[in-house]
Amino acid sequence: MNRGYEDNGGESETRRESEITDPGAFLEAWVGLMLKHTGTGKNRIERPLRDMVERWSLWQPQYERKRPLVGPSLLRMLKQAPQGLPLLVVIGGRDSEGSRNSSRRLLEWMPEAREAHMPEAGHFSNMEQPELFNLIVADFLAEIRP
Repeated sequence: MNRGYEDNGGESETRRESEITDPGAFLEAWVGLMLKHTGTGKNRIERPLRDMVERWSLWQPQYERKRPLVGPSLLRMLKQAPQGLPLLVVIGGRDSEGSRNSSRRLLEWMPEAREAHMPEAGHFSNMEQPELFNLIVADFLAEIRP
C-alpha cells in the first residue's frame, strides 16, 4: 500500500484517497522527491516549488494514476495527430530515470520530434535554468516558423 509519494523508478503507481493518512506528510514527501530530481538549480527552485505546493488543493494526493504518462493511451492519441506536428522534448539530465525513459519513448514514437538536453537540469528544467530553457524553446520556435 502506498501511503505517500515514493520514487518507484518510473513504474506506475496507485494512490487512493483512503491511503493518504497525512496530506501534509504526503506533500512534503513529494517536494522531497521532486527536489531529489533537480539539477544545479535546486536552490533556485526550492522556495517557488514549496510555495506552489502549499497552494495546492487536495486533489493532487487524491489523484489515482494507474499507468505511466507516456503509455499506450498517449501512443494512440499521437498516431491520430496530424503528421508534421511540431514537438520539442526537453530532457533534464538529472531528472528521474522514469521521466527520462518516458521522454525516450515519446521520441521513439515521434521520430520527427526535436530532442533537447539540459544536462545540469532536473525535472523542473524551465525553473532551474530558465535562460537556457528559453533559448532552447526560442530556437525551436524559430526553426518551425513558416
